[in-house]
Amino acid sequence: MWSHYADKHHGVCYIFDELELVMYGLCSSFNDVTYSNHFPSIYKDHLSTETNFKRELNRVVFTKSLNWAYEKEYRITLNAGKEKKLEEVA
Repeated sequence: MWSHYADKHHGVCYIFDELELVMYGLCSSFNDVTYSNHFPSIYKDHLSTETNFKRELNRVVFTKSLNWAYEKEYRITLNAGKEKKLEEVA
């Protein structure tokens, strides 16, 4: 993966603590990527509620072409601008 995503081995690697991301409200979901020959479609009638919208969006975000399965990728989605203050979680 370094050759694809890190400027041919000149990049950096970030390590995140999942529990802290959740505790501070920064992370909305984390999951293994699903590799498939068929990219998921989103249909307007499946987006009727916020729960359905999030489920459908996650299907797209966490799906990648089967050609990349050797990466064994893990992805997270972050909640931009919804972080909690330290005193809220302490």
